[in-house]
Amino acid sequence: MFIESRSSYTNENRNLPFVLCTVGEEKNQHPVDRPQGLGQHHLIIVTSGKGEFRIPGEKFILSEGQGVLWKKDLPHSYKALGDGFDTAFVTFLVSDSVFDYYQIGDQLKFEAYPNLLSSIRDLRKFCEGDSTLLTRSAEGYSWFVEWLYATLEPSIPLTARVKRFLEANYPRQISLDDVADAVHMSKYALCHYYKEKSGGTVMKELQDIRISKAKDLLRFGSGTIGDVARSCGFVNLSYFDKVFLAANGCTPHEYRVKHK
Repeated sequence: MFIESRSSYTNENRNLPFVLCTVGEEKNQHPVDRPQGLGQHHLIIVTSGKGEFRIPGEKFILSEGQGVLWKKDLPHSYKALGDGFDTAFVTFLVSDSVFDYYQIGDQLKFEAYPNLLSSIRDLRKFCEGDSTLLTRSAEGYSWFVEWLYATLEPSIPLTARVKRFLEANYPRQISLDDVADAVHMSKYALCHYYKEKSGGTVMKELQDIRISKAKDLLRFGSGTIGDVARSCGFVNLSYFDKVFLAANGCTPHEYRVKHK
């Protein structure tokens, strides 16, 4: 288990946007009773067996693959129901504005997505390796955002989630595998579903976004055609010219002359 040893890093006067406090797993989880809560946000998932969880006014049971996020200072307790009750957990500090954005109250129950446990293990290994306060903050925040996205964003239609990912990543080289991983689907299922819902393909959507961004840069920017191509994810200038011509009926240079 990783435990952040510097108390100055985990107090309320921290300067980093995300504080990773503990990461680990507990085999044969012992009973826990925290009548004053924990001074950190606490995410716990059941990796085996079944447990009884309590907060003021509520008792519930979680089984393998289920989890709960408790915000800091929320009184809570949990214990095994039967044998083989194992858990994995992450505790951290982050701005409450994140919870406000997603309208998360004092607690959030969730179903663990397929690679959540492995991502927690990877996070622990990272922290126990050659890491620093800053890199742990960055890696922890990246993990937390992935959890938020995978847990809460599925309520947003798949096509919108795909477009959001493409809009955020169009400047870099991304593959269909990258998109599929981001929305937690196989690329084959993604292609079939996206085609059915949108009538087009994921990679054509990416190309359209890149061309749209390139048109804006050609109209309002001062970079060379090559600069525009590279900043929009095209590594080959001749391919950029070909795709742009097919989409707009003119070359990037002709488009710039016409719209400047």
